[in-house]
Amino acid sequence: MEHVRGKRSIFEIGIVLLGTVVISLPLFGLVACVILSLLYDFESSTATHCGVSLQKRSPAVARMADRTAQS
Repeated sequence: MEHVRGKRSIFEIGIVLLGTVVISLPLFGLVACVILSLLYDFESSTATHCGVSLQKRSPAVARMADRTAQS
């Protein structure tokens, strides 16, 4: 550990690692929001404004609905 102005650092972190973590936080937040909304409120998160069910329109959403219904 280097001494900076007479004080010892508690931990050291590289600027590249710090930058990578800071830049990736919004992506992790977006992914977490999408996953949590699909897990906890699937019907509302896949509903459309006009009330058309995406389960009838999208095979990918229909497969996801079948998986959550079986759980």
